[in-house]
Amino acid sequence: MKRAKRRRINLLNGIFDAHLAEVDPTFLARLKESNRSNLDPKKSFQGSLLFPERKDYQFYKEYPTIYHLRKALMEKDRKFDIREIYLAVHHIIKYRGNFLNGTPMRSFKVENIELDTLFDRLNQLYEEIIPDNELAFDLEQVADVKEVLSSTTIYKMDKKKTTSEDDAASRKQQGITE
Repeated sequence: MKRAKRRRINLLNGIFDAHLAEVDPTFLARLKESNRSNLDPKKSFQGSLLFPERKDYQFYKEYPTIYHLRKALMEKDRKFDIREIYLAVHHIIKYRGNFLNGTPMRSFKVENIELDTLFDRLNQLYEEIIPDNELAFDLEQVADVKEVLSSTTIYKMDKKKTTSEDDAASRKQQGITE
């Protein structure tokens, strides 16, 4: 498990620990051992791992996958068991990324990104939301930014520095101070 993911889960456990302990003091400990085989002599807990008062198969019959649980939490207007809420939030925190776009990375081409169109649309949206807003993306600089960002010869830190300097110079030229 990556450090950041572990840190997020530890933070979640810290938030939920006291509330879970009121309902089920060994819930987090059972979850931690849930990946052990029943034949493992080091396994402390036997039987139902999620809910001792009911069988796990009953839970899985109601929620075949974690997504069924998450959907129920969003749509049903009833009080849920804190352990069910924990399981859903744990899943969201642990697997927070998504791979909804099935396009393979090798087909991604930086040159196909139309930054000028995107930044122009952002300017329009800003104008709709904040009509008196004087801040706007300088569309004349978009080509330069795209060139820097798509360069394969400039290091990532240098790209950040270059685009930040360009942005600062543009704000200075417009008379905008932070």
